[in-house]
Amino acid sequence: MLNREVVLIPLHLRGNHWALVVVYKSSNQIAYYDSLLQWDLADHRKSIVEFLQKLHNIFVEERILHAPVTANIVNDAPQQTNLNECGLYVCKTAVALIRGEPLNFGGQDLNYYRKTIVKSVLGIDCKDAPANSANTLEPTSPSLEETIETELNLTF
Repeated sequence: MLNREVVLIPLHLRGNHWALVVVYKSSNQIAYYDSLLQWDLADHRKSIVEFLQKLHNIFVEERILHAPVTANIVNDAPQQTNLNECGLYVCKTAVALIRGEPLNFGGQDLNYYRKTIVKSVLGIDCKDAPANSANTLEPTSPSLEETIETELNLTF
């Protein structure tokens, strides 16, 4: 894992929230992406800064990164509008960063990404999202699609 140029570290915070740390080895950067930054809880932000400092020290001591290392909180990460989609934001942010895509998604896009993740995990081929964002996917296995709809209450 640590021989990769980009290392993704999902964080489970306080037992009820997910955020993402991304380590960019070639540029000696550590970035923190959090879809709930708008809540701006002072104690939360302080603990994140402390965590980033500890992570910085570990990566430098282990010679994974070389000083000087820049660690920052990404203030323009996509923000969720509820309290229950942070894990999906972490997944979508990670995929977008790996693919070099802009982080310009929001709540209106998440139903499509949720379905894509479920289908990917279950091994169903997914076609790319249409340009008009109609959010339709064509399943390759109708019986599996019916199972998903029934068991997970997701319609495709």
